[in-house]
Amino acid sequence: MKHVASAQLINHLHHVSDIGYWYFDYETGVVTWSDLVYTIHSVSRDAFIPTLEAILELYHPDDTARVRDKMTKARELRTPQVAEYRIVTGKNSVRWVKGTAEADVDAEGNVVGLFGTVTDESVERKNRSLYDIVLRSAAIGLWDWDVPGDTILGNATAAAFSLGDKAEQQVAESMATFAGKIHPDDQEEALIVVQQALQDDAVPYDIQFRYRMMDGEYRWLRSIAKVIERDPDDAPLRVVGILLDIHHSKTYEQELEAAYLEAEAANKARGDFLAVMSHEIRTPMNGVIGMTS
Repeated sequence: MKHVASAQLINHLHHVSDIGYWYFDYETGVVTWSDLVYTIHSVSRDAFIPTLEAILELYHPDDTARVRDKMTKARELRTPQVAEYRIVTGKNSVRWVKGTAEADVDAEGNVVGLFGTVTDESVERKNRSLYDIVLRSAAIGLWDWDVPGDTILGNATAAAFSLGDKAEQQVAESMATFAGKIHPDDQEEALIVVQQALQDDAVPYDIQFRYRMMDGEYRWLRSIAKVIERDPDDAPLRVVGILLDIHHSKTYEQELEAAYLEAEAANKARGDFLAVMSHEIRTPMNGVIGMTS
């Protein structure tokens, strides 16, 4: 039984939400769009026939291969796929959208089609861009960790910690890649805190570590985060957090500590010196006092 089998049902879903719905029937090769999907793509139902190839023509050339890959994974792996990509609308403007794809499996276990959603991300991306400007001006890196997928998505500021001035947009990397840039002396402690925080929300995710920059130098960073989504078995699904450059304050703190230890050592040396001098002075004086007694 197909999950989405008619244009009427798809349009009903559209009217009760701000999400566009689509269905691709493998048997007939027909792609069905809700009204909102036509609106998002700025094409009319009368003038545009949404065949698979025609739809792919609407995707930005740099994103077409990635969208095809997501559709292939949805079919072959039978796991829901999500992607953000650009489309070239019927008005020749570029628009960011978020799409999902999921396999439609019949009673015999055969994949008979794909169904999914399309949402216009233009306003959301503009808001995110303004938000990122604020974060960047404050030198705050924002990151979002998909734990099962082992992907950390960071904003431009977070990317700059690794990529320097070349970081102009968000970057994605695995936790292993990120952890590999932490100073060897700080890795074990940092990863212990991460694992404890993943297992127990009562454990604060707040760590400081030295991080290798693009030029090979290490800088002190502070990472504060929280698990915001867990599965029914309480396993972590998503973690969001911030990165702060604390190198100057940490270096100043270390310089103060070194100065304090140096002062303590000097005080101890002075005390030891005075004790020795006192002993040396008392020794001959004791002889003089004995002779005059």
